[in-house]
Amino acid sequence: MTSVLQHLMAAHDLALAAYDAREDDYDKDNDVTGKEVDRIRFAIVAHRPTLDEVAEKAEFMLRNRTFTEWDDYDQRQLIEALNPIGSRRPAARPCLAGILLASIVGMAICTFWIAVTWRAWG
Repeated sequence: MTSVLQHLMAAHDLALAAYDAREDDYDKDNDVTGKEVDRIRFAIVAHRPTLDEVAEKAEFMLRNRTFTEWDDYDQRQLIEALNPIGSRRPAARPCLAGILLASIVGMAICTFWIAVTWRAWG
């Protein structure tokens, strides 16, 4: 049986493929594929995983450039994205696993940014 998270990840992959297949002269003001990728990406971030899905979601977020290169959400959203549903703690206090995984994602984003900046400055 496929979970909601797996459906969202599959939809994200399809939308990203359509986004990548755009022509170079697309209409930036009416970029439907870009908006669809953003909509699904934010749905994935907002989806609270089960404890069993936390690692799968973190791996998906790390291997997709829309989570590592597109920086329009903050560290708190990353922590909340990996905080499993059904934890006994209130939502304001993320679990340790969520904090660690969000830190790893954050470090990956920072490392990528430093590498790109370093290469650009030559």
